[in-house]
Amino acid sequence: MLGKLDVDADPNHARIRFRNVRALVDQGFIDSLGLAASSLGWEARSFLHQRQYKQALELYFEQLKTGDVPSASTSIRWTLDRAFQEGSSRFHELALSPQIRSVVTAYFASRHRSPWDMRAPEDVDLVNAWVTAVESVAFQKDPLFEMLALAVYQRGLYDLSERLLDQAPEDGVLSAWLRSKLLFRKGRIQEAIHLLTQVVEHFPITQGTDDMSITSASINSPVRNRNGLVNRSALLNQSDQPKGELGLMLLHRGEFIKAMDTLLRSGHWMDAAYVAERVLTLDELKDYVDRNWPTLAGKDSPEEESISRSNAWGFGVPEEGVRYHIRYLLARRLARGNRVKEANAFYPPRWREKHNLRIQNLQIGSAKNQPLAVRAQALWDAAKTTRYFGMELIGTELGPDWAIHYGSYEVGVTMDARQSRDGNAILTPTKEEIQRAAVSRLKPFERFHYRLLAADIAWKALQWMPDNEVETARAFCEAGGWIKNIDPKEADRFFKALVKRCPKTEIGKAAEQLHWFPKLDEKGNPAIDKPDPPEELPEDLILKVL
Repeated sequence: MLGKLDVDADPNHARIRFRNVRALVDQGFIDSLGLAASSLGWEARSFLHQRQYKQALELYFEQLKTGDVPSASTSIRWTLDRAFQEGSSRFHELALSPQIRSVVTAYFASRHRSPWDMRAPEDVDLVNAWVTAVESVAFQKDPLFEMLALAVYQRGLYDLSERLLDQAPEDGVLSAWLRSKLLFRKGRIQEAIHLLTQVVEHFPITQGTDDMSITSASINSPVRNRNGLVNRSALLNQSDQPKGELGLMLLHRGEFIKAMDTLLRSGHWMDAAYVAERVLTLDELKDYVDRNWPTLAGKDSPEEESISRSNAWGFGVPEEGVRYHIRYLLARRLARGNRVKEANAFYPPRWREKHNLRIQNLQIGSAKNQPLAVRAQALWDAAKTTRYFGMELIGTELGPDWAIHYGSYEVGVTMDARQSRDGNAILTPTKEEIQRAAVSRLKPFERFHYRLLAADIAWKALQWMPDNEVETARAFCEAGGWIKNIDPKEADRFFKALVKRCPKTEIGKAAEQLHWFPKLDEKGNPAIDKPDPPEELPEDLILKVL
C-alpha cells in the first residue's frame, strides 16, 4: 500500500516498496492476497508512466508467469499500444530483447492490433518500421520471420512477405501456408493447391484458446467469433485456416464435391451450405451425404437443442454437428424438389412428423375421390403448416430464406457477392459454377418464399369453401395477410375474392370499407380501433377541480 501511494508521486521510492513485498514473500511470509504478483504489475506501471516501455514489459512478463494472466495480458497490450502511439522511435530498443521481439511480432500478427482495418496507412507504416528493427538484430532463418511474414501479408505487403519468407526456416508450416497464398495470388493454382494440400495435413486445429501461438512446428488458431457465422467465410473473406483456402481453390478448379467436403469439415458452414444448395445437383448432394454422413447405427439424428447452432462451427467442429446440419439441409432441399419420401429420412425427429403431416394433407387435398369439403380442409391445413413452419420444413439455408440466420436478416454468401469480389479476380466463380447456380436458383427467388407457396395452396383450398361463411372470410383474410407485405399485387386477389364471395360477413364488410384486409382480433373478428382512454388525473388534482 505504501508503494501504491508513491507510484505516481515518487515512482523510484515506490519500486523499492514493491520489491520489498516480493523479498518478504521469498523469505516465507504468507501472501494469501497475491500481493507479490500484484506488485510486479504496479512496478511495471511506474515504468510505463515514465515511458520506459522495455522495463514495463519485462515486469508484466514476470507477472504473467505468476498466473495473473487476465491482468498481465491486458497490461501488455496496453503498454504496446502506448509505445506504438509514439511511432517507431522505440522499436530498435524493443527489438533487442528476444522475448519482447517475439511478443511484438505476435501482436502485429494477431487481431488485437487492428481488428477492423489491418491495412490502415499508419498501421502499415508501423509494421514496416518493425520489420526494419527486427532485421537489424535477428539472425537468418529465425522462426520469427514466419510470423513477421504473416503480419505483413495481412496488410497487403505481399512482396515484403515473400522476402521475409526467404529468411525464415524452409520447413515451417506457416511458411508453406503463406507461400501457397502467394502462389495463388500469382495465378499458379496447381502449385498452390499442391503445397496447400501438404500444409493441411500438418496444420493442427484446436478450439477454445484465446491466443494465437504460431511456430514452425505448430499453429493454434483461435475462434475469432463463435456467434459470427457470416464472418467465418472463406468465399467472402480471407480465410484464417488453410482448409478454408483449400476449399476455395478446389471450388475454383471445379472439384465441387471435394470443395464442399473440405469447407464442411473445416468449420466453414456457410460456404459449405452455398456449395450444397447452389452448386451441387440434388443427386450429387444426396449421394455425398449417403456416403459420408449416414445415420449412426441404432441412433437417430440428434436434436438441435443438443447442438448449439451458434457454437457448432468453430474450429474442431464436432461430427454430430456436421451430420445434423448437412442432413437437415438435404432434407429441405429434397422437399423443395418434390422428393418428399426421400426427404423423410433426413429430417431431424422433431420436424419429421410435421413434414409427414404436411405431405399427407397435400395428398388428401389432391385426391379426387375425397369430398370437396375434406379436400379443402386438408389443403388449408397444409397451407398453414407451410406458412408457419416453412422455414423449418423447406426454407433455404442461405438466400433467399436465410434459415442460417433464422430468417432475421439477409447477409452472407450469394452469387452476386461471389461475382463482385474486391480481391484477386482469380477468386471469382467460374462459368460452370455460375451455370450450376442458375439451374439451382429457387423459383420464386423471394425471401420467405414458402409464404408465397402457402398462399397458392390456400387459394386452391378456398375455391372449395362455401361463400358468405365466417370461416371462409377468415381464411381469405389470413392467407392474404401472409403475402400482403411481400407481394401486394398477389395478395390483392385474396382481397377481391374476400369482398366478392363473403360480402355478408363482418370481415367482408370491413374489407370493403377499408379497401384492404382488416385486422382480426384473437377471436377472428374484425378488430375495432378504440381511442386511447384519457389519462387519469391525480387524486389531489381531482379534489381541487371539484
